[in-house]
Amino acid sequence: MPVTVRRPLFGRSGVRLERLSRPVRTAPRRRAGQDYPGRVLPLLKYSVMRLAMFVAAMALLYLVGIKALLPNLLLAGVISLLLSYLLLRRPREELSQQIATRVSGRLQDPQRRSAVAEDAEIEDAAVDAALDEHRSQD
Repeated sequence: MPVTVRRPLFGRSGVRLERLSRPVRTAPRRRAGQDYPGRVLPLLKYSVMRLAMFVAAMALLYLVGIKALLPNLLLAGVISLLLSYLLLRRPREELSQQIATRVSGRLQDPQRRSAVAEDAEIEDAAVDAALDEHRSQD
């Protein structure tokens, strides 16, 4: 069921456009018990490992003697960033592969592609009309 959305748009040149009212397609609702269409596991696994590295680095820095909160947070962030870059290559690649697969699947869906094209046409027409009106006022 389409939903009407009203919001102000601004053109590239800073010209304020009129409010548009256009239908927005909403995703179909899922019934309880229906499985999520994608896997969340790579994202969850990578996030938990990054968080664990951060907490471990904070604890290690605290034990070493850096007890002030801000330096401990900053150093733990840098250390966990470097460690995750070096040690978490495989989970990071799994996550990026999953994201790329989902994005390519969405782009190949003809219904979604036509909706994106329709939105772009409506936006372009509104920008062109506002620019023409702005030029005619000058």
